[in-house]
Amino acid sequence: MKQALHLILYVAILALLIVGCTGKDVTKHVPQPTDTLYTKQKAMDVYDYQPERALQIVDSAVIVGNISEVWADGLRARIYSWTLMGQTVDSLLHGPEGVRFDSARIIGERLLTHDSLKANIGMRQDVLEVLVYVARQQQDTARWLRRSQELVEVCHRQGEDAEPEALRTEAEMGAVLCMMGQRQQGMARLDSVIAILDSREHRQFNWLDASVIAMKRKMSVLNDEEKYIETIPLARRIIDRLDDYERHPQDYHDGTYREPADSTERADYINFYRTQIQSRLTAAYAALGEQGSMKDIYEQIEQSVRDVTA
Repeated sequence: MKQALHLILYVAILALLIVGCTGKDVTKHVPQPTDTLYTKQKAMDVYDYQPERALQIVDSAVIVGNISEVWADGLRARIYSWTLMGQTVDSLLHGPEGVRFDSARIIGERLLTHDSLKANIGMRQDVLEVLVYVARQQQDTARWLRRSQELVEVCHRQGEDAEPEALRTEAEMGAVLCMMGQRQQGMARLDSVIAILDSREHRQFNWLDASVIAMKRKMSVLNDEEKYIETIPLARRIIDRLDDYERHPQDYHDGTYREPADSTERADYINFYRTQIQSRLTAAYAALGEQGSMKDIYEQIEQSVRDVTA
């Protein structure tokens, strides 16, 4: 009896020592998928500059059961097509320059026929985004237009949350149609998208970003046609919206993945687009011979550069 009591006391003291050393009761922890580095998010965090590491994470995530093989293929296609280290991926695939795009397209087209994508519309959107990007990079206009239209339709089916993505894609399609010589059809599409975006009465970042992109697309078409006077009101509207976002960032918060994560990223976003649009305004005023307005905008650009440097 005495020995049993000593044993119980010993076990209790040992347990207290373990809890005291670790700061928590280790017996209560239940293993979670997020305990491992092998997750979709970890792969997406590094794929820009470390595609080989991202691919290793994806492979390991399948092995430990965190993601399915189908989802892993979708991630591989995204890594192949969107990494900023394209030559590294081409080398990993042992092919010529640009083989990554061919590989991403083959994977994406195979996935579109898979039963799980027919049931998962969000995953289908992810795959179509990759295929649209690949077709654009490969300058395959016919395939790009077809996949873009499919992406628009999939976004529409998901409701308002995906509507900004549909409008971004439609604006890009409008610009491409103009460049292909189908100006009336393309400009009508651009104007329709911009009108929908203008009708929004409350602030949301995702819709703001779609509006900036759509008006930029129209400005590009007008610049190519040397219709500089028509670009000026568009540029002014973009700058006004960026200024409003700068003044009321919390009002625009919507939690979408496109939204800048913090004040530094937000400032970078605003300064990038504002400086870009101001540069186009300067060029427009110069082409129109309005030297005074050109000088004013140029001084604003200089101030923006000084703000960013500071």
